[in-house]
Amino acid sequence: MGNQATISREGTVTFAVVIVIDETFEPDLQNVNSLAFKNMTRRFLEFLIPLYQNRTGFLGIIFISYSGGSVVANVELLFNSSEPIPTVEEVRSPIAEARDNGSAPFTISSLKVTRKGESQDGFEAWKIGVAVCFAFVLLLLIFISAVVIVNGRKGKQTRYNLKDRRNSFDLDFDLFSSDGDKSNGIPNYAESFEMDERGDIYM
Repeated sequence: MGNQATISREGTVTFAVVIVIDETFEPDLQNVNSLAFKNMTRRFLEFLIPLYQNRTGFLGIIFISYSGGSVVANVELLFNSSEPIPTVEEVRSPIAEARDNGSAPFTISSLKVTRKGESQDGFEAWKIGVAVCFAFVLLLLIFISAVVIVNGRKGKQTRYNLKDRRNSFDLDFDLFSSDGDKSNGIPNYAESFEMDERGDIYM
């Protein structure tokens, strides 16, 4: 364990660990074949392996790179996916405790742990996808409900307009079909017509 040449990524869960230590960065740390790289890696292995070797499902450590800004170590911790998978905090806490109690072989100024396949706040990518789909369905339902309500109001208004038109037609029909007046329901129709012919009044 710890010999990254023998570690297979198949069936594993990977945690990306970024550790910043207060030491001067050497350009040779960027060369994986340099003595500086090998010595720094050995120091990290001697620090990290005892922290995780008895953890359930722990498989090993892969050193990705070292970069400047003091010394920034980019490391990956691999766990068996068929075993209970630790949380980000469970992976982070052993290093943080060693930093805080002074048992780390170097001064750790920064520590960051993320699970690959998760966003940095620990919210998994598939959960984000589900949330987006749920939000889309919710918006679609709201839109459909709004369309139904608007169409319902238009239908009710149309029925009222038809009813008003029918009532208006009934009034007009009563006006021109009065059985009690031979002048087609218009009072003094003949008298008005005669006055119209004399030119005194225009209807």
